[in-house]
Amino acid sequence: MTRHNTFDLAVAAVIAVLLARGGPASAAIIDQQNGPGNTSFNGSAGFNWEQGVTAGITGQLVGVDIWDNSATSTTLTINRGAPWQSDANDFSQTISTTPGTWTHVDLSSANLQFTAGDQFSIGLIGLFPSSFNGSSVVDQYSGGTLWLNNAVPNSIWDMSFRTYVEPAQSAAVPEPASLAIWAGIGIGSVLIGQRRSLKTRSLAT
Repeated sequence: MTRHNTFDLAVAAVIAVLLARGGPASAAIIDQQNGPGNTSFNGSAGFNWEQGVTAGITGQLVGVDIWDNSATSTTLTINRGAPWQSDANDFSQTISTTPGTWTHVDLSSANLQFTAGDQFSIGLIGLFPSSFNGSSVVDQYSGGTLWLNNAVPNSIWDMSFRTYVEPAQSAAVPEPASLAIWAGIGIGSVLIGQRRSLKTRSLAT
């Protein structure tokens, strides 16, 4: 193998390694949470509950956990803005819950972007003929209130829930992966330039 071929392989190896290195993925973290509680609220058909939530982290809402005190099916909704929301849902999905545990719902496909301080609602709608016994906690969540059918049933009760957010990354600070890529391109350019300089000198002699 010639010296030039070895030089080319070294350049390619440096660039490939740096390009292959990815920055850390933005992992989902718990933002808002309440409960679980051992008090139930009636989720019979025709009952539409909405829990007001205030985002604490800027980013994408990618998941929510609901605690139910009974095994049933219900419709979970997410709506931008504080309750009461009567327009088209920003997210809606029928879910099956397991009593005495958290039921997770993936919201990543809904592209629900919020800024810290924004309000939104988590809804649970009763389905005929089943009903659910939603879990509630006394006066522990200060970021919103539990509503029923366009009215606040009792201001001291709140739904048991957890929200998951992928924090937004600052556009002003380059990601580690981007820095590595640009560093690799710069090193590669310098090395290739040195090789061309050596080749020019060789031809001149």
